[in-house]
Amino acid sequence: MKVRPWAEFVSDLPDDGVEDDTGFVLYPGRGVAEAIGEHLNKAGYRVSPPEHRWERGWDFEFWASERRFWCQVSDLDEYFLLVCRDMRRTLTDNLLRRPPNALYVEVLNRLNDALTEDPRFHDIRWKLDKEMSTELPGASSPVSDN
Repeated sequence: MKVRPWAEFVSDLPDDGVEDDTGFVLYPGRGVAEAIGEHLNKAGYRVSPPEHRWERGWDFEFWASERRFWCQVSDLDEYFLLVCRDMRRTLTDNLLRRPPNALYVEVLNRLNDALTEDPRFHDIRWKLDKEMSTELPGASSPVSDN
């Protein structure tokens, strides 16, 4: 099973960055992070408010059945970048190539469904960690059997 934790997408939400004479005071993406959090909340997950992480964008945590997840949203001018991680997954899990937790798979699939159904988000492409520094187009789904 392949799990793609990264999504590149375009959003029609307004640019909400705040600048002054020296540059950004608040980086853009808060509205996008809040909209994603609202989708997760509607799916029954407990979601924290997004926090500003300067040039990295906005991040927040959410919980599904007491399992903690983390998302970060970054505005890269031409598109947004989202990463969603299972915070209980360990380095040992990765090294031993243990399958992803079923709840993580469910979360990613539900998130993809919500983003796909929301007309404010489009051109959604999911990528593996190793695909992030490539020009590979990504996949339409975060999870696949191969």
